[in-house]
Amino acid sequence: MYDDKRVFNSVQKMASGFEGYSDSEEYKDDQPRFYRVWGNLGINKLSHIMSEYSRLNKKRSDIQWMMMNFDIRKIKEHFNDKLNDCDRNYALEFRGAFQKDGFNTIYDGIVSVMKAYEKNLDVFESDYERLRIFRRIRSGLIGKSRLSFNYIRDALTDFENGSQSKMYFYYDFCVLFGYDTGSDGNNRYLQFVEKCEPIVELMPSLKGKIEFEIDDDAVVSQLLEAFNKLENEFKLYLKEVFPRIVSDDTSFEGLDSYKTAFEELKARVM
Repeated sequence: MYDDKRVFNSVQKMASGFEGYSDSEEYKDDQPRFYRVWGNLGINKLSHIMSEYSRLNKKRSDIQWMMMNFDIRKIKEHFNDKLNDCDRNYALEFRGAFQKDGFNTIYDGIVSVMKAYEKNLDVFESDYERLRIFRRIRSGLIGKSRLSFNYIRDALTDFENGSQSKMYFYYDFCVLFGYDTGSDGNNRYLQFVEKCEPIVELMPSLKGKIEFEIDDDAVVSQLLEAFNKLENEFKLYLKEVFPRIVSDDTSFEGLDSYKTAFEELKARVM
């Protein structure tokens, strides 16, 4: 394995730590040191480094390929951005290990960097599985549940600082929704979505009645102010309780009070 020229060249590039380094004067000055370190590590350590490099490189490629299966473009973009950041840190730390004094220290440092990189790749694999669960759950929702789910999703991603930030929160929501791979955890999320259905179904019709069925502008303004205030409070409630649905039995309790509040507002309109 340590004689594999392609892998050797890749490892040498990794030891540089950044793109374009191989064309620089700094790289040419550093080459003798690289070969000296490489030549003194010994066959067993070289074989281990190169075999681990090959294995991790394949694992990374497999993860990227899996990510391309997602039909949500922004999630794919987010995955790729995060994976590229992970790769850059890996390369910089890899080069840093090569700059240490002492061949044993260098070898131990490289092994440590590789283990850390694999842990990061494991996180990507875990996130992928969670997102897969999320997609399966979402595709199984119909009618009111789909509307309720979409409303919660939008409430959790309702930020004013641009679509890029919104995309990150949407990604977090996807992971969160499928966080517990056990049926109990997923059922809790689905129960919450279903319990929101009456509220989510009532809100658009209530707002429509206020805007289009009342002639007095002053009354319309007053009722819309009350409606918007109540909806904003409801969204804040969702953002607060949704992350702890699985672990907190009290997270459902506020839904009944919001349902009552919207029904009372509807009674004022009628």
